[in-house]
Amino acid sequence: MTEFEAAPSLPGALSLLLACWAHPVDTFSRMGRSDRLLPAIVFAMAVGVGLWTMEIVDLSRTVDRIKEIPQVADLLRSPDLAKRVGPYLPLDLDRFWQTMWLLGLPFVPLGFCLTVIATHLCLLVVGSGGGGATGTCRVVAYSTTGSLLALVPLVGGLLVMVWVSVQLITGLAGVHRSSTTRVVVALSLPLAALGVVLVAAVASLLFFR
Repeated sequence: MTEFEAAPSLPGALSLLLACWAHPVDTFSRMGRSDRLLPAIVFAMAVGVGLWTMEIVDLSRTVDRIKEIPQVADLLRSPDLAKRVGPYLPLDLDRFWQTMWLLGLPFVPLGFCLTVIATHLCLLVVGSGGGGATGTCRVVAYSTTGSLLALVPLVGGLLVMVWVSVQLITGLAGVHRSSTTRVVVALSLPLAALGVVLVAAVASLLFFR
């Protein structure tokens, strides 16, 4: 059980967030087992909503910067363009971004639940998952901290892949008292399944036209 789960608080959540970033191996290896699931879920939802909010803000600022380019500004002021696409463009961009933010919120818990279910099923396939679905849920919840690295320009996606992988492998192996090899194989199953589907699709297009 983490200190945050024992006594949930904002300082405890921030401390856990920094620990997951700075010392992922140590933090996740000492996580242990716990039946206190609510703090982990609240933590994951807070991180997910925060990440989605920052993505929307970043996207809106990018659009504003593009609109300030002289060539783009002249194009947007063109009467001909206004006649063609005017009815399809949002007049109030602030309200547009707010709507986008609200529409994306349901996908935060949905994506989290699907990730937990898929991860635990893959663990069961390889004979792991002894810590129960609760253990998987806790590890996935705290590994959401690695997703915040997506905000790093240029290399954000690569950093997320590395950091989240380290967090998941270390955490799942510890919580389920499983070998690292089993966990790696379990986490690789969705990619393997996707590869099989793609190969089958390409083969069907090439040989069964």
